[in-house]
Amino acid sequence: MADKTPLQQLSEHGQSVWIDYLSRHLLDSGELARMMREDAVVGVTSNPTIFQKAVSQGSDYDDQLRELLDRISEPKEIYLELTRQDVTEACDLLRGRARTGTAPGRSTRTSPTTATPRTRRRSGCTSSRTGRTSS
Repeated sequence: MADKTPLQQLSEHGQSVWIDYLSRHLLDSGELARMMREDAVVGVTSNPTIFQKAVSQGSDYDDQLRELLDRISEPKEIYLELTRQDVTEACDLLRGRARTGTAPGRSTRTSPTTATPRTRRRSGCTSSRTGRTSS
């Protein structure tokens, strides 16, 4: 059997391994799935600053951004639409991990004006206070 990575060893000692960035490239390339499988990653977090960096690097968001700019003028709404796809895909991957017995986590920092119980239910994100999935 191959040696365990330091992250796998941390996980075996009860530490939940999270990554603190989320991007479309991480999802589309399969890198998040690989990290979950090989590096014991069980959670993902993002916030507007992290997301801005993801959007500014490469062209992964260009098509969707052009489409959104044609129909939405409010920057906050554009941000929410852009992030919704990534958060939903990450949640789907992490839910698959939950079915295998490892508790998943996902967290997105949200403006207080948009963080309502309805939006948390719609996105499938966890509450930052409890770590439990809103329902």
